[in-house]
Amino acid sequence: MKFVLKIRPSKLKDDEISLPLVILLVIATVGLLSVVGARVDVLKILKKRRNKKWLCPSHVNNCLNRLINNGLIIKDKNGHLSLSSTGELRLLRYQEEIERNDKKWDGKWRIVIFDIWEKNKRKRDLLRQELIDFGFIKLQNSVWITPYDCEDYVNLLKTDLGVGKGVIYIVADKVDNEITLRKKFELD
Repeated sequence: MKFVLKIRPSKLKDDEISLPLVILLVIATVGLLSVVGARVDVLKILKKRRNKKWLCPSHVNNCLNRLINNGLIIKDKNGHLSLSSTGELRLLRYQEEIERNDKKWDGKWRIVIFDIWEKNKRKRDLLRQELIDFGFIKLQNSVWITPYDCEDYVNLLKTDLGVGKGVIYIVADKVDNEITLRKKFELD
């Protein structure tokens, strides 16, 4: 599955914008970019937004280096930057959160069921952590639920972790304990 960028920095509200998000968006928008080019583009966006908090080039460099060290951005031997698969997942999670805040619940539940063997325990644990970070709630050990559309995110996660056949994504109209779930997700 190919990552599709749905949001642009100029469309973000002030409370949604963060320096790491802007950096990831710039690199995702442009594709392969030099370190200097990334810093210049990020500063241009922040100046237009009148967000003076991060206008210092050294602050942008520090944030960029943190993103590289955390594996969200890949820097090749020529100094070009691109998103890693982990960076794509993080950016997709940002996108889904922003869309979730703008949309009304459609009344459907998204359920992820997985069966990943013990020999792939690390992948299973990473999958669980990603689901928790995205906002899923555990129904049972390998059954997680959310009211938010996240099919693209789950597909990218399956591809990134290499667990395609072991993970099933379900969209359901009704589930048991729906009243409790609606309260947990603050849907009422």
